[in-house]
Amino acid sequence: MAKQKRKIMKKISLKITLGVLLLCILFSSCEKSMFEIGSTQNTIAFFYPTDKLVTKVSESGGTLELPLMVIVPETVTTPVQINYTVQDDGNKVKDPNNGILTISPNDLSMTKLVLEIIDNEDRDQNSDVIIKLVGNDSFIAGRGPNHEYESHTVTVLNDDVGDAACPALLWNGALVVSDLDEPNYSPTKSTGVSQPSNCGELTVSFNFWGDVEAIASLKLQLGDVDPQTKQGALTLLGDAAISSWGYDIVFKAGTAGIYDLPTQTLKLRLESTGYSSAGETYDFDVVLDPVGSWAGNLAMTDDDEPGYSPTTVVGEKIDGTSNQLRLTFDFWADNEAITIFDLQFGELDPTTNQGSITLISEATTTSFGYDMVFKAGECGFYDMATKTITLNIASTGYSSAGETYDFTVSIPDGL
Repeated sequence: MAKQKRKIMKKISLKITLGVLLLCILFSSCEKSMFEIGSTQNTIAFFYPTDKLVTKVSESGGTLELPLMVIVPETVTTPVQINYTVQDDGNKVKDPNNGILTISPNDLSMTKLVLEIIDNEDRDQNSDVIIKLVGNDSFIAGRGPNHEYESHTVTVLNDDVGDAACPALLWNGALVVSDLDEPNYSPTKSTGVSQPSNCGELTVSFNFWGDVEAIASLKLQLGDVDPQTKQGALTLLGDAAISSWGYDIVFKAGTAGIYDLPTQTLKLRLESTGYSSAGETYDFDVVLDPVGSWAGNLAMTDDDEPGYSPTTVVGEKIDGTSNQLRLTFDFWADNEAITIFDLQFGELDPTTNQGSITLISEATTTSFGYDMVFKAGECGFYDMATKTITLNIASTGYSSAGETYDFTVSIPDGL
């Protein structure tokens, strides 16, 4: 098993950052076999020369340049035409070449795909643009038999969204709900659910008075943000009834308080009946608990060696803190290489619904003869819209991974 692992994992890794142009000209049948580009001497292959296949750019106009690697036999002396498609549902880019890129074999050092970024000045949401290379019998798009690296996703971040790209997403995930009328009986489990397609609605659910049999589910509508106060109105869209400790309580539909962007707090002030001690309204303050969203069983993809992704991944809060998470997983699916990442979550940016991730302390592990060291420091970001953690950790011990070792952590469906 160890020999097989070493053989597979010593493959050539082709990685660059955006803006660096790479060129590879096919000289030998050995190279031709490695890339499996075809059966004739005149076959041409082209692909994105990196496995970092997601790029994020700001919607501020200008151009985006994506480098391409092209493998061209010496026998080809005429211009090479590369075809591609652009899937752009959000109308974020313009393709000046209309899906056709023509390059001269003598000018391959300029091989890059250029798109124009459109600043539409609308308060719409971030949008993904997928640029996929298209091959045929003589042109192979992608590397290897599985056509790896034939697509690149560009996430265009809208810079016209003001203080929150999608307000409801600020409370999408695990929450901390404080009961202001009965603080000693605040909920112990709370969640918020929202969708990027409907940024004005949010459902907040929690166990009222900490009672697991009294689940309150509040469907809220978020009004427009006041540009001066950075606040918006909350409306409860329907009555919510619960029973706990002998009290039958109804939260009435209608005006339900405000949300505050600077503090990222829902200030719920709910008209209610059934518990007179609360006064005219029953009051809660609600904030996001980012770390809590990843507490439990998780899914983790090894972006450098996907075939050896961890099989068991558990997230847990460190000492109950609201901004530190411990990830425990079997590196390279090796149950003898249990690895622990202690992560610090940075403040959530309401414009992007993202925050930074820092590896608090160095982590080490040994697997299949490789002594890995993951270095402490800033190492990626978390995204509350997609419920993913992207880790790009500076590392030593496995040169094929490049300067960073990369993982993507997500919440399995149904959790």
